[in-house]
Amino acid sequence: MTTITRFAFISVLALASCNKESEPIQPAPVASFSVAGAASNDVIKVGTYDAIVVTNTSTKADTYTWSLGNDSIKTGADPRIFRYPKAGTYSLTLTVQNADGQKSSTSRTIRVLDRIVKQVAIVFARFENASPPHIFDRPTLQAVVRLGPDKVTYPDPTNRYTSYNAPVVFRSPLVQNVTENQFPLIFPLTERLVLDIPTLTNPLEYRGRNKTGYSGVGYGLELYMQDATGTYLASSSYQSLYLTQAGNITLRDDIPNNKFTVQYSNIKLQGQYE
Repeated sequence: MTTITRFAFISVLALASCNKESEPIQPAPVASFSVAGAASNDVIKVGTYDAIVVTNTSTKADTYTWSLGNDSIKTGADPRIFRYPKAGTYSLTLTVQNADGQKSSTSRTIRVLDRIVKQVAIVFARFENASPPHIFDRPTLQAVVRLGPDKVTYPDPTNRYTSYNAPVVFRSPLVQNVTENQFPLIFPLTERLVLDIPTLTNPLEYRGRNKTGYSGVGYGLELYMQDATGTYLASSSYQSLYLTQAGNITLRDDIPNNKFTVQYSNIKLQGQYE
C-alpha cells in the first residue's frame, strides 16, 4: 500500500469514527406518575375496591408497564384507574422504556384496608306508615343487613312489602315497646363483619336494578316494625355498593380518622378501617 493510499484509508476510518461519535444519543426516559388526592411522598390509603386514579407524567418513554404488586400487570400511558380487592400493603410500580431499551422505574406504596362494621343503628322510625297505611303503637323494631355475593340476581319479590332474598349477615335483637324518644337504637357487633364488596368493575357499567331485580355484589339495609296486628318491612334497599340511584344508600369515608358510615333511610352502619 502506497503512502498516499494508506493516508486515504486512515482518513476514511477517522471520518467514520467521527460520524459515529456525532450520532445523537437517545435521551433516557424518566418514570413518573401522580395519584389523585395524594401528595408525592404519601403512603396512599384506600378501602378495598376503592378507585385509585393515576396520571402518567413520565417523559421520553415509548412503553409503559404498571405492576400493582399483587401479580396484576397493566400497560398503557393514559390515565388509569386501579382497584385492589384484598386488604394489604402493595407497591404500585411504573416501568417505562424508550426505543433504545433504556428503562426507568418509580413506585408508590398503597395500603388497602378492610371496612369493618362495628355497630348498626336504627336512627329513627316513623310511627305512621303510609305503605301499607298503619299507625304503630309502641312497636317492636328490628334492623337487618344483607350482603349478596357477586354475579347473583335477586328477583323482584311478588309482594312489594317483602325484601330481596340476599343472605342476611346481621339481624339485631328485637327491641320492644319503642317510643320516639329512644332513638338512636344502637347494636354493637360481636362478630367481624367486613364490607369488602366491589364497586362497578367498569365505571360505565350499571350493575343495579334491571328487569328482574337487583344483580351484582351489594348490600341491603332494612327496618322491620311489628305490633299486635303484624310485621311490616318499613324500609328496604338492596343495591350495589356506592350506587345511590335506586335507594339512596350513602357511604361517607373518613380514612384520615379511620372511620366510615353507611346509611339508608332509618338504618346506619358505622365502622373503622383495619
